[in-house]
Amino acid sequence: MTVGELYTIYCTILQNPSSHSFIGMFDSKAVCQVDLYLISIDEVSKHVVVKPDDCGMHFLMAPVKDPIKGLSQLMFNAFLLFFFSHDEAQRMYGEPDMNNAKANRLVLQAGFKFIKHIKMSYKEANLYVLTREKFQQQFDESMEAPG
Repeated sequence: MTVGELYTIYCTILQNPSSHSFIGMFDSKAVCQVDLYLISIDEVSKHVVVKPDDCGMHFLMAPVKDPIKGLSQLMFNAFLLFFFSHDEAQRMYGEPDMNNAKANRLVLQAGFKFIKHIKMSYKEANLYVLTREKFQQQFDESMEAPG
């Protein structure tokens, strides 16, 4: 992909009221990008019964020379905490490429439930969902004191 193509993609995202792009910071450095979009405007809508506020996300970690163990999961979970802090946020979908083992492991470790394998116009993916209720339950359990 050329810089011009990337520029065009992100200009389109910025002009689309149904999608938003976020940058995740760690130690004052940009380490990830999350693109959030309404499922109703995406081809994923062909594979699920869509509710008006259902969202999907694309999560991209920046390449690093010195990886920090667990940083991807930390940033992924931090974004989910932000997302579900909004009252209207009820369901988040993920559709990582079926051959991307790291991405599939990331969503499963965050508590997403596998729905099915889907064929999209640009990839074959595994479709997952995480509900607000499931996320809140996991969050509450992680905050409980040991013992």
